[in-house]
Amino acid sequence: MPPKKKVAPERMFDQFRQRAAVARKDVPQIEDFVLGPNDGFDPEIRVHLPLSLKQQEAYYYAARQGDTFGQVRAVLGDAQYARITSEFDAYPDSADLFIGFARMLTDHVTGKGADDVEGGSGAS
Repeated sequence: MPPKKKVAPERMFDQFRQRAAVARKDVPQIEDFVLGPNDGFDPEIRVHLPLSLKQQEAYYYAARQGDTFGQVRAVLGDAQYARITSEFDAYPDSADLFIGFARMLTDHVTGKGADDVEGGSGAS
């Protein structure tokens, strides 16, 4: 059996990117999610989109588990998650604030109503 032809990692990565570009061409671009001083957050809370691979994995794993807290933490990261929960804890309806925020964030990241359809996310 002849030896397998080796391909340089850079070349393989280029091939991966080309294949992904075909699949991604119909995916809408999403603006960053931002809560700034007018929203009560100074410095601002900013979620850069698209999410990194690690964030996507954590987000979709939490979504499959029905873990709203895990989804929000995956998207925001630990530091921004701590800021949000700390800010909300100052109010007596902190749990309601968090759920409202989580739904707004989910709508922004996956598309409005993605949780209302079978499968529960834009990736399903």
